[in-house]
Amino acid sequence: MNNNDQTKTLKTLLNISWPLHSPRVSWSGFMQTVQEGPYPGELNPSELSCIFSTLSFICKEANRLRVTPSITFDQPLYWKALMILHNEPRDGQLKSVVLRLGGFHIQMSFLRCICHTMQSSGLYELLENIYASNTIEHMMSGKSVSRAVRRHNIIDCALYILLLSKMMDVSLLEIGGNTDENVNEVNAQDNEVIGTSTGQNKASHQSKV
Repeated sequence: MNNNDQTKTLKTLLNISWPLHSPRVSWSGFMQTVQEGPYPGELNPSELSCIFSTLSFICKEANRLRVTPSITFDQPLYWKALMILHNEPRDGQLKSVVLRLGGFHIQMSFLRCICHTMQSSGLYELLENIYASNTIEHMMSGKSVSRAVRRHNIIDCALYILLLSKMMDVSLLEIGGNTDENVNEVNAQDNEVIGTSTGQNKASHQSKV
């Protein structure tokens, strides 16, 4: 083991101490007991004073390093930080901060925008064939992200089936039901298309090589 790697040394010490101490201390608690140094004030992250202090510290460090200050918040803290920057004077130091919304909340906002745009397009009525009304309300409001993503995948798949049926001149009404024979026939056609596409890609790759 490399003795210069302090993290590995502390991890080994923690693993050794676990069987010898009850109750077991967590990784964060263990690090607090072995580390010494100046720590930020113990403030509530949702308080405006804590957000303001964080923004000021980031601006100070960014100016020292000559980079653009940038910080990512989740939605509640992002809104409060945005209000702080909005109330700052035009020539204030905090005006240079670039606020970013967390990826999960960006996805929630994006899903809600899609549902708002498609609200009168029959999307709600279409989803009633799959989900319950309460579930649809949650998905349309940007919540239930996993179900909302799956919902869009299902709709995308259904639209592709309709487009392909038009392109290949195959009527979906001719399929008499979800029988094994029909399913096997569709799977065989899919495999044929996939095999043809794979063969063409290999031939194209070999010709390039």
